[in-house]
Amino acid sequence: MQKKDIMKKIADQVIKAMDNHGKNWLCPWSKQGMPKNIRGTYYTGINTFILWCIQSENKYKSTTYATFNQIKSKGGKVNKGQKAHQVVFWTPLTIQVKDKKGEDTDKTFPYMKFYNVFNLDQTTLNDKDIIVSDGADTLPNVEQYIKNTKADIRYDNKLYTGKCYYVPSLDFIGMVTKDKFNNLDGSNATENYYATILHELTHWTAHEDRCNRHEKYKSKYFDDMDKYAFEELVAELGAVIQSTMLGVSMKPTKHACQYLNIWKSRIKEDPSVMFKASAYAQAGVNHILELQKEKSVKKVA
Repeated sequence: MQKKDIMKKIADQVIKAMDNHGKNWLCPWSKQGMPKNIRGTYYTGINTFILWCIQSENKYKSTTYATFNQIKSKGGKVNKGQKAHQVVFWTPLTIQVKDKKGEDTDKTFPYMKFYNVFNLDQTTLNDKDIIVSDGADTLPNVEQYIKNTKADIRYDNKLYTGKCYYVPSLDFIGMVTKDKFNNLDGSNATENYYATILHELTHWTAHEDRCNRHEKYKSKYFDDMDKYAFEELVAELGAVIQSTMLGVSMKPTKHACQYLNIWKSRIKEDPSVMFKASAYAQAGVNHILELQKEKSVKKVA
């Protein structure tokens, strides 16, 4: 299968989930837990959503995936008749090109290839046979996780009373206090609060001193796109990744739901949109995770 065909297949699965579940299209996936490899580390970026689609479609109970050789090395076998699933591997590829002066120069760009994995339900192994680390247990509770970022979070700020937002020019997050959150649309007040603050925290990573996403939005790719809506999609994907990772059950925040329908048609037209949004969201999450490590080092010192 060609790369474009695989990207279209993934985009079609996302669109199908949007059609089936409406504004709550991420919820059934997030409840499954984060897909991980046999080493116990979580998949990232678009692979998270690829495997969530596969998990839902095949009704797998295990969230662990492995290559044929990894399964064999653990003493297991792939069950007869089972077909592999494809995930994406990004690697930097450097080639020599001629510059304007005709001199050889190195040019590095991301190279995408696909490799095959099996869910443990497709094998003679199960999760009890595999000793894996529990990623959630290595993180502090959600409050400490947020605190470790040292983000400027202002509660009940007078700038926009009763709203939650991120102000890029002043680099702060505005939040209403926990007691003002309600049980809505099947999620309780606690889930809604943390889904919202993790959404805004993903916006916070867009700043030029962090992931500098707004500079990336100046590229030709975004000329004809609504940059604000795309950033909302990135923030919502970042929120669902973090909420699942931290054990917070959630649905997409209400103020972002309108953007999902905007992007459904664009994902259909250009499947790479989902890949780009997932990559930007994961980069934001990775930045926050790096801040957790820095905090741990300081504690040890």
